[in-house]
Amino acid sequence: MAAAACSPTLKGISLSPASVPGGAPSTVTATLTCTPRSLQTITLKGFPGTHVPAALHVGVGKISASGTITTATRKATLRGWITGTLGKTTRRALLTIGVTPKTCGSPALSAVSLSSLAYVGDRLGLAVKLTCTPARAVRLSLASSDTPAAAPRLPVPATVTIGAYYSATNIALVPKAYQPGQYKSTVSVHYGSKTLSRTITVDPGLSTFSNSENSCSPNSVDPYIFFTGDVPSGGLTVKLKSNNAAITVPATVAFTQQGSIGGDFPGVTVKSVSVNTEVTLSATLGSRTLSLSIELLRAWQPGDKITLTPQPGPGPLYGPSVGYEYLVYLSNPAPTSGNGLTGTATTNDPTDVQDLTSLVDVTPGCDNTGISFDVPYESAPVHATVTVSIGGSTATASLTIEPSLASVTIPATIVGGQGATGTVTLAGAPDATETVYLQSDWGILTVPGSVTIPAGQTSATFPITTVAVTSDSQVAVNAWHTVSSQLADSVTSNTTDVTPPPSSSGSAP
Repeated sequence: MAAAACSPTLKGISLSPASVPGGAPSTVTATLTCTPRSLQTITLKGFPGTHVPAALHVGVGKISASGTITTATRKATLRGWITGTLGKTTRRALLTIGVTPKTCGSPALSAVSLSSLAYVGDRLGLAVKLTCTPARAVRLSLASSDTPAAAPRLPVPATVTIGAYYSATNIALVPKAYQPGQYKSTVSVHYGSKTLSRTITVDPGLSTFSNSENSCSPNSVDPYIFFTGDVPSGGLTVKLKSNNAAITVPATVAFTQQGSIGGDFPGVTVKSVSVNTEVTLSATLGSRTLSLSIELLRAWQPGDKITLTPQPGPGPLYGPSVGYEYLVYLSNPAPTSGNGLTGTATTNDPTDVQDLTSLVDVTPGCDNTGISFDVPYESAPVHATVTVSIGGSTATASLTIEPSLASVTIPATIVGGQGATGTVTLAGAPDATETVYLQSDWGILTVPGSVTIPAGQTSATFPITTVAVTSDSQVAVNAWHTVSSQLADSVTSNTTDVTPPPSSSGSAP
């Protein structure tokens, strides 16, 4: 499908940085509202003391374009607008030009600072200062080394430039994860004849903040925290917050077991809510915060919804088979006080839906339970219903039981290497096309993996192939129904004798 036509307008003009010392440059960027199909030209206008590109050109398929603004040296601060125009749309950004600092011709490294401790996931600032402000840009060399050597090296750029009229810069560093946990990294900055180094300890950071799911209770709150590596000897302390009093958490939680990667923690409390309530929990370590959203559901009220879901899945049932199940889901959990909820399960056909769970209990705080029943051997299709009533609400599910397998027959004798035909027979005609699965109990005789019996028919044939044998070999074929992946009824065929080919007859010359 062709892309929709784009008629871009000028979305905005931005400056980086928006404040510079006189004589230093700034980058201007024009951004469009969408990617154009033809070249777009944005005209630019500055103010006295600046020199801006006459225009920026946004190419086909692009969304923005950038250029360099140069500024004049100044003895007083000046502010003005950088204006961009595309068609009838004009956007602008404010540029501040500060006093030009006193410059020197031979700057040297003055200081390098870096925090002594960081966590994986932090964004660190490596601050570098010069002894004076250079009139020309200077280039610094950087390197890092780690202890132990197997730890991932703290990524640093090979070189960093401090521009003219600036005496310092800040370099963003992001430490990587190390599964054994803590490591140390030494960062070195070199310029001229001087090298300054700083060492930082990198501890594991937050990897996962989640809630352990409880298959019974949707309001179960059992959060856990995992780290990017093993907890070091000094432990790790995480700050916790909740945005709603329905769930309270401790202000901090300390993980002190050296070598662990975290886990759950105590001190979490949950209150009942009168309406469904979304609660956000947060965990912070260093500068990284992970959030977890939990919806607390109000307790069950008469009229709330019940849903019946067949297990292992939808489709016809077959007998004889025991332990078919329906999961009973409540839209809201049973009250946590008292004995939960009690209900009943009934069927309109107890002859074919046998031993149905009659008493249905929902544990306090839970939103689901189950019922089970058995199915006998059937000679005709059965259509029945199961009804569950709990706490003033009712749900009904319809189920179909198709005829059972009656037999699988194969020839009593087959000469090895030759083919034959087998037959699958049902106890009655199904009212929908069904599949019967087949398998030989020995590889010298093979059958298709399944055979289809059309609606209204009671049997179907299938091909048999064999391999040559040197002695009589007894083989049978198994047939079965499945409900999803669960085995239902099954039958085994008569045994066939796979024989060697007959000896040639005749007399010697």
